[in-house]
Amino acid sequence: MTPLLLLVLALILSVTVSTVLVRASSHAKNGFMDKPDERKVHDHPIPRTGGIAVFVGALAAMSTQLDRGELLLGFAAGASVLVIFGMIDDYRGLDFRIKFLGQVLACATLLLVSGLGIRTLGQLWPGVTVDLGVLWPLFTTFFLLTAINAVNFSDGLDGLAGGISLLILSCVALMALFVDNTSVLIISLCAVGGLIGFLRLNVHPAVIFMGDTGSQFLGYTLGVCLIALTQQGSIYSPILPLFLLGTPLLDLIMVIFQRLLKKQSIFRPDTNHLHHKLLLNGLDHAQSVTLIHLGNLAMLALGFSLRFARDYVLAGIYLGLVAALLGTIYVIKKSNRVRIGIQNMLRRGFGALVAGATPIYSPPALAHASWLFFMAAFAAVILVIPFLPSELDKTQGVGFFAAAAAGAILYRAQPRWFDHFIRLAAYFIMLYGVILHANSAFPDSLVSQTARFLFIILGVAYSGYLVLSREQLLLDGMDILLIAIAVFALFTPSTGSYAMAQLVLSKTLLGGLCINLLMNKLSTYRKPLALLCLATYLAIFARSMI
Repeated sequence: MTPLLLLVLALILSVTVSTVLVRASSHAKNGFMDKPDERKVHDHPIPRTGGIAVFVGALAAMSTQLDRGELLLGFAAGASVLVIFGMIDDYRGLDFRIKFLGQVLACATLLLVSGLGIRTLGQLWPGVTVDLGVLWPLFTTFFLLTAINAVNFSDGLDGLAGGISLLILSCVALMALFVDNTSVLIISLCAVGGLIGFLRLNVHPAVIFMGDTGSQFLGYTLGVCLIALTQQGSIYSPILPLFLLGTPLLDLIMVIFQRLLKKQSIFRPDTNHLHHKLLLNGLDHAQSVTLIHLGNLAMLALGFSLRFARDYVLAGIYLGLVAALLGTIYVIKKSNRVRIGIQNMLRRGFGALVAGATPIYSPPALAHASWLFFMAAFAAVILVIPFLPSELDKTQGVGFFAAAAAGAILYRAQPRWFDHFIRLAAYFIMLYGVILHANSAFPDSLVSQTARFLFIILGVAYSGYLVLSREQLLLDGMDILLIAIAVFALFTPSTGSYAMAQLVLSKTLLGGLCINLLMNKLSTYRKPLALLCLATYLAIFARSMI
């Protein structure tokens, strides 16, 4: 099974388990329910079982590949230990010492089964290589514990910890792909699939939280992937994980620094986290999450651009960043003028920008014409898909016919579930068409050239509608996050098979945005979209039978 199919499998399982857990938890009054308090921003109990869905989706997909090496087996064993403690903590609460013990046991299990470890810090001074020798288990455990708690500490707003982890894991998967590190690629993509399936229900306003189960599992996953990516003779610097851990690690350093300034215990909960600071300084929930994601994306871009830099250069740059951060915190605490200036900048500058730009207003007739042009372009792209291959496998054709029949039955039996079926059918047919076009045996044929032209026209039509429409584009935090990942991947250097992957990614992104726009108008265009998908499914079935 290819890594991309593992991602899809993890996504499907995560969506299914998340939906089931939301419905099951809604009947519970205690246990896994996260209740509001003075440190939390939600005002009603919300189930914190999403981490179970992420874990189940990721590990179930990964379990098909456990024979590929000790790293995957060790990762699964350690993650299972960590999730057991996390579930107990989410259900009834654990003393932080017991929670810490569970984290140590998970790390020890990973090290014993896989042998993974940080054995060198590279050249921290020109010509001087720092090898850890017999201290590598302690240093590895310390790094993993830091990653686990950094993500756990960042889990304070809807979609925040999950979004940060999604960005980091996507970057890790890209870098693993470049160096053909199959184990890291499998772990990261399975976790990405599990996260995407969960985040649809976790973006603001969230209907489910990941809890300590999810945040600790994600931190553990990040730690394992970063060690495996940059150790054992890797061409990447062993200092690089400090950059790729991004804002969670900087937030952890910032919080510990402020607690030490106040002479408080570093384990005592407070409201000194970055997301708390942004909320207190005038940004709303969505703006705070967006700003942190942008900061995390900037750290990833910096780390990615410096991935081949010398170890001591990376260490010096990171120490400079940390010094600048802590210095800024100290100055803000000492100067009211600086504090007020930053508050004004956040409220009037970034806050106004993220609140949403006003669309360009145009005559109603022109806006309607742009919508009709978009609909025609979308329909043309969908309808050309059955004719892309010279022949279709009959098994695939029967599968599409069965899906069309299931949709018809669902429309009659459970109309309220039919909208979900339409979304899934539209996404699948678009992705299927993109993959068919990318793997076309006759890229210069008339049909293939027509499809390429229609994709360009669809992009123009989509952009034109956004400019001329009287309505604002409705994107949630998950959509924005996926767009950021796609744009990051599109602007990375590309050769060979990765260049083809970028083309597939760009078309998939365009298709997803178009479907999102249609789903926002589903109440009006429900039947046309359903009929379009049905006609395409039946056309694929007919082509396969010829």
